[in-house]
Amino acid sequence: MLNVVIVFIISIYVLISILMLFGLKKNSAKKNNKLKSFSIVVSVKNETNNIKNLLESLTKIDYPKKLLEIIIVDNGSNDNTVEIASKFCEKYDHFKFITAKDKNNNELKGKRYGLQQGILKSSGEIILVTDGDCKVSPSWVKSYNSKFCKKVGLIAGSISLIEKNQKASLFVKVQTLDWLFLQSIAAGTTGINLPVSMFGGNFAIKRETYNDIGGFERLGINITIDMKLIQKVSKYKKWKILFSTDNDLLVHTLPAENFSKFIEQRKRWAIGGTDVSIWGIFLQTTAVITHLLIVFGFLLPINKLLLFCGIISIFSVDFILLFRQLTRFKMKRLLLYFFHFELFYIFYTFIFIPIVLFSKKVKWKGEEFKV
Repeated sequence: MLNVVIVFIISIYVLISILMLFGLKKNSAKKNNKLKSFSIVVSVKNETNNIKNLLESLTKIDYPKKLLEIIIVDNGSNDNTVEIASKFCEKYDHFKFITAKDKNNNELKGKRYGLQQGILKSSGEIILVTDGDCKVSPSWVKSYNSKFCKKVGLIAGSISLIEKNQKASLFVKVQTLDWLFLQSIAAGTTGINLPVSMFGGNFAIKRETYNDIGGFERLGINITIDMKLIQKVSKYKKWKILFSTDNDLLVHTLPAENFSKFIEQRKRWAIGGTDVSIWGIFLQTTAVITHLLIVFGFLLPINKLLLFCGIISIFSVDFILLFRQLTRFKMKRLLLYFFHFELFYIFYTFIFIPIVLFSKKVKWKGEEFKV
Protein backbone atom coordinates (compact mmCIF):
# COMPACT_ATOMS: atom_id res chain seq x y z
CA MET A 1 0.00 0.00 0.00
CA LEU A 2 2.84 2.40 0.90
CA ASN A 3 4.47 1.70 -2.46
CA VAL A 4 1.27 2.80 -4.19
CA VAL A 5 1.17 6.03 -2.16
CA ILE A 6 4.79 6.85 -3.06
CA VAL A 7 4.16 6.21 -6.75
CA PHE A 8 1.03 8.36 -6.62
CA ILE A 9 2.82 11.33 -4.99
CA ILE A 10 5.76 11.23 -7.37
CA SER A 11 3.44 10.81 -10.37
CA ILE A 12 1.50 13.93 -9.32
CA TYR A 13 4.76 15.89 -9.08
CA VAL A 14 5.92 14.72 -12.51
CA LEU A 15 2.54 15.53 -14.08
CA ILE A 16 2.58 19.01 -12.52
CA SER A 17 6.08 19.59 -13.92
CA ILE A 18 4.96 18.54 -17.40
CA LEU A 19 2.02 20.91 -17.04
CA MET A 20 4.45 23.70 -16.10
CA LEU A 21 6.48 23.03 -19.24
CA PHE A 22 3.31 23.31 -21.28
CA GLY A 23 2.44 26.55 -19.48
CA LEU A 24 5.86 28.03 -20.18
CA LYS A 25 5.22 27.66 -23.90
CA LYS A 26 1.83 29.34 -23.59
CA ASN A 27 3.13 32.64 -22.17
CA SER A 28 2.78 34.67 -25.35
CA ALA A 29 0.56 37.30 -26.92
CA LYS A 30 0.23 39.20 -30.17
CA LYS A 31 3.03 41.71 -30.69
CA ASN A 32 2.19 45.32 -29.97
CA ASN A 33 3.81 47.85 -32.33
CA LYS A 34 2.35 51.02 -30.85
CA LEU A 35 4.58 52.83 -28.38
CA LYS A 36 2.86 53.31 -25.03
CA SER A 37 3.84 55.69 -22.24
CA PHE A 38 5.60 54.13 -19.24
CA SER A 39 6.02 55.15 -15.62
CA ILE A 40 8.84 53.28 -13.89
CA VAL A 41 8.19 53.39 -10.15
CA VAL A 42 10.81 52.27 -7.62
CA SER A 43 10.24 52.24 -3.87
CA VAL A 44 13.58 52.37 -2.03
CA LYS A 45 14.67 52.18 1.59
CA ASN A 46 18.25 52.16 2.82
CA GLU A 47 19.80 51.33 -0.54
CA THR A 48 22.98 53.42 -0.23
CA ASN A 49 25.20 50.62 -1.53
CA ASN A 50 22.95 49.62 -4.42
CA ILE A 51 20.89 52.49 -5.77
CA LYS A 52 23.59 54.02 -7.95
CA ASN A 53 23.79 50.86 -10.08
CA LEU A 54 20.01 50.91 -10.51
CA LEU A 55 19.90 54.60 -11.45
CA GLU A 56 22.73 54.29 -13.96
CA SER A 57 21.03 51.32 -15.62
CA LEU A 58 17.78 53.32 -15.85
CA THR A 59 19.55 56.13 -17.73
CA LYS A 60 20.59 53.64 -20.42
CA ILE A 61 17.04 52.55 -21.25
CA ASP A 62 16.42 52.72 -24.99
CA TYR A 63 12.97 54.29 -25.21
CA PRO A 64 11.64 57.73 -26.25
CA LYS A 65 12.07 60.06 -23.27
CA LYS A 66 8.78 61.82 -24.03
CA LEU A 67 7.01 58.52 -23.31
CA LEU A 68 9.01 57.64 -20.21
CA GLU A 69 9.06 58.88 -16.64
CA ILE A 70 11.08 57.41 -13.81
CA ILE A 71 9.89 57.97 -10.25
CA ILE A 72 12.11 57.08 -7.31
CA VAL A 73 10.25 57.02 -3.99
CA ASP A 74 12.12 57.11 -0.71
CA ASN A 75 10.17 55.04 1.79
CA GLY A 76 11.79 56.04 5.09
CA SER A 77 15.53 55.66 4.54
CA ASN A 78 17.89 56.60 7.36
CA ASP A 79 21.13 56.30 5.41
CA ASN A 80 22.43 58.25 2.37
CA THR A 81 19.82 56.96 -0.08
CA VAL A 82 17.90 60.25 -0.21
CA GLU A 83 21.01 62.32 -0.90
CA ILE A 84 22.29 60.01 -3.64
CA ALA A 85 18.94 59.53 -5.38
CA SER A 86 17.75 63.14 -5.21
CA LYS A 87 20.99 64.56 -6.62
CA PHE A 88 21.03 61.95 -9.39
CA CYS A 89 17.42 62.62 -10.42
CA GLU A 90 18.09 66.36 -10.72
CA LYS A 91 20.32 65.66 -13.71
CA TYR A 92 17.54 64.23 -15.90
CA ASP A 93 14.23 65.77 -16.93
CA HIS A 94 12.39 62.44 -17.04
CA PHE A 95 13.49 61.45 -13.51
CA LYS A 96 11.52 62.42 -10.41
CA PHE A 97 12.45 61.92 -6.76
CA ILE A 98 9.76 62.02 -4.10
CA THR A 99 9.55 61.17 -0.41
CA ALA A 100 6.65 59.06 0.78
CA LYS A 101 4.36 60.93 3.15
CA ASP A 102 3.87 59.87 6.75
CA LYS A 103 1.91 56.66 6.89
CA ASN A 104 -1.62 57.22 8.12
CA ASN A 105 -3.05 54.01 6.67
CA ASN A 106 -2.10 50.82 8.50
CA GLU A 107 -3.23 48.76 5.52
CA LEU A 108 -0.27 50.01 3.49
CA LYS A 109 3.09 48.82 4.75
CA GLY A 110 6.56 48.38 3.38
CA LYS A 111 7.31 48.56 -0.32
CA ARG A 112 3.62 48.65 -1.20
CA TYR A 113 3.21 52.05 0.46
CA GLY A 114 6.11 53.56 -1.46
CA LEU A 115 4.82 52.18 -4.75
CA GLN A 116 1.33 53.52 -4.07
CA GLN A 117 2.75 56.98 -3.39
CA GLY A 118 4.80 56.88 -6.58
CA ILE A 119 1.90 55.68 -8.72
CA LEU A 120 -0.23 58.58 -7.46
CA LYS A 121 2.41 60.93 -8.93
CA SER A 122 2.73 59.03 -12.22
CA SER A 123 0.89 59.37 -15.51
CA GLY A 124 2.05 56.58 -17.85
CA GLU A 125 -0.30 54.07 -19.48
CA ILE A 126 1.91 51.30 -18.11
CA ILE A 127 3.31 51.15 -14.57
CA LEU A 128 6.64 49.33 -14.51
CA VAL A 129 8.16 48.24 -11.20
CA THR A 130 11.62 47.19 -10.08
CA ASP A 131 13.64 47.35 -6.85
CA GLY A 132 16.44 49.50 -5.47
CA ASP A 133 18.97 46.66 -5.62
CA CYS A 134 18.24 45.71 -9.25
CA LYS A 135 19.77 46.51 -12.63
CA VAL A 136 17.76 46.63 -15.87
CA SER A 137 18.80 46.24 -19.50
CA PRO A 138 18.57 48.98 -22.18
CA SER A 139 15.84 47.00 -24.01
CA TRP A 140 13.76 46.46 -20.85
CA VAL A 141 10.96 48.96 -21.51
CA LYS A 142 10.86 48.36 -25.25
CA SER A 143 10.47 44.62 -24.67
CA TYR A 144 7.62 45.15 -22.22
CA ASN A 145 5.93 47.50 -24.68
CA SER A 146 6.00 44.88 -27.43
CA LYS A 147 4.00 42.46 -25.26
CA PHE A 148 1.24 44.82 -24.09
CA CYS A 149 -1.46 44.11 -26.64
CA LYS A 150 -5.06 45.14 -25.94
CA LYS A 151 -6.11 42.31 -23.59
CA VAL A 152 -2.89 42.01 -21.59
CA GLY A 153 -3.18 43.70 -18.20
CA LEU A 154 -0.17 42.40 -16.26
CA ILE A 155 3.22 41.06 -17.30
CA ALA A 156 5.83 39.56 -14.99
CA GLY A 157 9.47 39.25 -15.95
CA SER A 158 12.28 37.05 -14.67
CA ILE A 159 15.07 37.91 -12.25
CA SER A 160 18.58 36.51 -12.02
CA LEU A 161 21.28 36.85 -9.38
CA ILE A 162 24.09 36.40 -11.89
CA GLU A 163 24.82 38.33 -15.06
CA LYS A 164 26.10 36.55 -18.15
CA ASN A 165 29.65 35.19 -17.67
CA GLN A 166 29.85 36.72 -14.17
CA LYS A 167 32.04 34.88 -11.68
CA ALA A 168 30.24 33.87 -8.50
CA SER A 169 30.58 31.66 -5.45
CA LEU A 170 28.91 28.26 -5.18
CA PHE A 171 26.37 29.73 -2.76
CA VAL A 172 25.36 32.42 -5.26
CA LYS A 173 25.15 29.91 -8.11
CA VAL A 174 22.85 27.67 -6.07
CA GLN A 175 20.69 30.66 -5.12
CA THR A 176 20.44 31.61 -8.79
CA LEU A 177 19.27 28.12 -9.75
CA ASP A 178 16.73 28.25 -6.94
CA TRP A 179 15.35 31.61 -8.11
CA LEU A 180 15.09 30.47 -11.72
CA PHE A 181 13.48 27.17 -10.74
CA LEU A 182 10.80 28.93 -8.67
CA GLN A 183 10.20 31.38 -11.50
CA SER A 184 9.75 28.55 -13.98
CA ILE A 185 6.92 27.25 -11.77
CA ALA A 186 5.41 30.73 -11.47
CA ALA A 187 5.61 31.23 -15.24
CA GLY A 188 4.16 27.78 -15.90
CA THR A 189 1.15 28.34 -13.66
CA THR A 190 0.52 31.68 -15.37
CA GLY A 191 0.69 30.02 -18.77
CA ILE A 192 -2.15 27.66 -17.87
CA ASN A 193 -4.22 30.57 -16.50
CA LEU A 194 -3.77 29.54 -12.86
CA PRO A 195 -1.20 32.14 -11.71
CA VAL A 196 0.23 31.81 -8.23
CA SER A 197 3.02 34.34 -7.94
CA MET A 198 5.56 36.61 -9.55
CA PHE A 199 8.65 38.42 -8.32
CA GLY A 200 8.15 42.03 -7.21
CA GLY A 201 11.39 43.32 -8.72
CA ASN A 202 10.25 42.96 -12.31
CA PHE A 203 6.65 43.44 -13.43
CA ALA A 204 4.44 45.84 -15.36
CA ILE A 205 0.73 46.56 -15.05
CA LYS A 206 -1.61 48.67 -17.14
CA ARG A 207 -2.94 51.68 -15.29
CA GLU A 208 -6.46 50.66 -16.31
CA THR A 209 -5.89 47.23 -14.76
CA TYR A 210 -4.41 48.76 -11.62
CA ASN A 211 -7.46 50.99 -11.23
CA ASP A 212 -9.82 48.07 -11.87
CA ILE A 213 -8.45 46.12 -8.91
CA GLY A 214 -8.52 49.19 -6.66
CA GLY A 215 -4.75 49.63 -6.44
CA PHE A 216 -2.53 48.38 -3.65
CA GLU A 217 -5.04 49.65 -1.10
CA ARG A 218 -7.34 46.71 -1.90
CA LEU A 219 -4.79 43.94 -1.60
CA GLY A 220 -5.02 43.46 2.15
CA ILE A 221 -2.06 43.02 4.48
CA ASN A 222 0.70 40.80 3.13
CA ILE A 223 4.45 41.23 2.82
CA THR A 224 4.50 39.44 -0.56
CA ILE A 225 2.49 41.97 -2.58
CA ASP A 226 3.53 40.29 -5.81
CA MET A 227 1.50 37.19 -4.95
CA LYS A 228 -1.54 39.21 -3.93
CA LEU A 229 -1.37 41.42 -7.02
CA ILE A 230 -1.18 38.66 -9.63
CA GLN A 231 -3.99 36.70 -7.96
CA LYS A 232 -6.16 39.81 -7.73
CA VAL A 233 -5.72 40.58 -11.42
CA SER A 234 -6.44 36.95 -12.35
CA LYS A 235 -9.92 37.31 -10.83
CA TYR A 236 -10.73 39.95 -13.45
CA LYS A 237 -11.28 37.74 -16.47
CA LYS A 238 -11.13 40.71 -18.86
CA TRP A 239 -7.34 40.86 -18.39
CA LYS A 240 -4.73 38.42 -19.65
CA ILE A 241 -1.61 37.83 -17.55
CA LEU A 242 1.79 36.90 -18.98
CA PHE A 243 4.93 35.71 -17.24
CA SER A 244 7.67 36.28 -19.78
CA THR A 245 10.92 34.35 -19.68
CA ASP A 246 12.43 36.36 -22.52
CA ASN A 247 16.05 37.37 -22.01
CA ASP A 248 15.32 41.01 -22.94
CA LEU A 249 13.05 41.36 -19.90
CA LEU A 250 15.52 39.80 -17.48
CA VAL A 251 16.44 41.95 -14.47
CA HIS A 252 19.46 41.33 -12.26
CA THR A 253 19.40 41.65 -8.50
CA LEU A 254 21.74 40.87 -5.62
CA PRO A 255 21.91 37.49 -3.87
CA ALA A 256 21.60 37.02 -0.13
CA GLU A 257 24.98 37.84 1.36
CA ASN A 258 25.08 34.84 3.67
CA PHE A 259 22.96 31.94 4.84
CA SER A 260 21.40 33.98 7.64
CA LYS A 261 20.17 36.61 5.14
CA PHE A 262 18.94 33.82 2.88
CA ILE A 263 16.91 32.36 5.75
CA GLU A 264 15.37 35.79 6.45
CA GLN A 265 14.43 36.18 2.78
CA ARG A 266 12.93 32.74 2.46
CA LYS A 267 11.04 33.21 5.71
CA ARG A 268 9.34 36.28 4.19
CA TRP A 269 8.48 34.28 1.09
CA ALA A 270 7.33 31.21 3.02
CA ILE A 271 5.08 33.14 5.42
CA GLY A 272 3.75 35.35 2.64
CA GLY A 273 3.17 32.23 0.58
CA THR A 274 0.72 30.85 3.14
CA ASP A 275 -1.78 33.46 1.93
CA VAL A 276 -2.28 32.00 -1.54
CA SER A 277 -5.01 30.11 -3.36
CA ILE A 278 -5.80 26.44 -2.76
CA TRP A 279 -4.03 25.71 -6.03
CA GLY A 280 -0.90 27.46 -4.74
CA ILE A 281 -1.02 25.56 -1.45
CA PHE A 282 -1.42 22.29 -3.39
CA LEU A 283 1.69 23.06 -5.46
CA GLN A 284 3.75 23.97 -2.40
CA THR A 285 2.63 20.93 -0.45
CA THR A 286 3.32 18.56 -3.34
CA ALA A 287 6.82 19.99 -3.85
CA VAL A 288 7.67 19.76 -0.14
CA ILE A 289 6.41 16.18 0.32
CA THR A 290 8.01 14.96 -2.89
CA HIS A 291 11.46 16.33 -2.13
CA LEU A 292 11.37 15.17 1.48
CA LEU A 293 10.68 11.67 0.16
CA ILE A 294 14.13 11.77 -1.41
CA VAL A 295 15.64 11.89 2.08
CA PHE A 296 13.20 9.97 4.22
CA GLY A 297 12.06 7.46 1.63
CA PHE A 298 15.01 5.21 2.37
CA LEU A 299 13.85 4.95 5.98
CA LEU A 300 10.42 3.70 4.96
CA PRO A 301 9.52 0.02 4.38
CA ILE A 302 9.08 0.40 0.61
CA ASN A 303 10.63 -1.02 -2.53
CA LYS A 304 14.00 0.74 -2.80
CA LEU A 305 14.27 0.21 -6.57
CA LEU A 306 10.88 1.84 -6.96
CA LEU A 307 12.01 4.76 -4.80
CA PHE A 308 15.23 5.13 -6.79
CA CYS A 309 13.26 5.31 -10.06
CA GLY A 310 11.00 7.88 -8.46
CA ILE A 311 13.97 10.04 -7.44
CA ILE A 312 15.36 9.84 -10.97
CA SER A 313 11.96 11.01 -12.25
CA ILE A 314 11.91 13.96 -9.82
CA PHE A 315 15.42 15.05 -10.74
CA SER A 316 14.69 14.63 -14.45
CA VAL A 317 11.70 16.98 -14.55
CA ASP A 318 13.50 19.51 -12.32
CA PHE A 319 16.48 19.38 -14.68
CA ILE A 320 14.31 19.90 -17.76
CA LEU A 321 12.61 22.94 -16.23
CA LEU A 322 15.95 24.49 -15.31
CA PHE A 323 17.53 23.56 -18.64
CA ARG A 324 14.83 25.50 -20.47
CA GLN A 325 15.29 28.59 -18.29
CA LEU A 326 19.07 28.54 -18.35
CA THR A 327 19.14 28.06 -22.12
CA ARG A 328 16.93 31.11 -22.65
CA PHE A 329 19.14 33.21 -20.37
CA LYS A 330 22.38 31.81 -21.81
CA MET A 331 23.51 30.40 -18.46
CA LYS A 332 23.68 26.68 -19.20
CA ARG A 333 27.02 26.47 -17.42
CA LEU A 334 25.08 26.61 -14.14
CA LEU A 335 23.70 23.13 -14.85
CA LEU A 336 27.02 21.86 -13.50
CA TYR A 337 25.64 22.76 -10.09
CA PHE A 338 22.26 21.06 -10.52
CA PHE A 339 22.80 18.43 -7.81
CA HIS A 340 24.11 21.09 -5.42
CA PHE A 341 20.84 22.94 -6.02
CA GLU A 342 18.74 19.83 -5.35
CA LEU A 343 20.49 19.15 -2.06
CA PHE A 344 20.17 22.79 -1.06
CA TYR A 345 16.48 22.83 -2.03
CA ILE A 346 15.78 19.76 0.09
CA PHE A 347 17.73 21.20 3.01
CA TYR A 348 15.95 24.53 3.22
CA THR A 349 12.56 22.96 2.48
CA PHE A 350 13.02 20.85 5.61
CA ILE A 351 13.99 23.95 7.63
CA PHE A 352 10.98 26.00 6.56
CA ILE A 353 8.30 23.53 7.64
CA PRO A 354 8.53 24.54 11.33
CA ILE A 355 9.06 28.21 10.36
CA VAL A 356 5.79 28.38 8.44
CA LEU A 357 3.87 26.39 11.03
CA PHE A 358 5.03 28.18 14.17
CA SER A 359 6.30 31.62 13.15
CA LYS A 360 3.75 34.09 11.82
CA LYS A 361 5.75 37.29 12.15
CA VAL A 362 8.45 38.63 9.87
CA LYS A 363 10.42 41.86 9.74
CA TRP A 364 11.47 43.65 6.58
CA LYS A 365 13.57 46.82 6.71
CA GLY A 366 12.35 47.76 10.15
CA GLU A 367 8.65 46.99 9.65
CA GLU A 368 6.83 44.03 11.15
CA PHE A 369 4.31 41.95 9.24
CA LYS A 370 2.01 39.31 10.71
CA VAL A 371 0.00 36.71 8.79
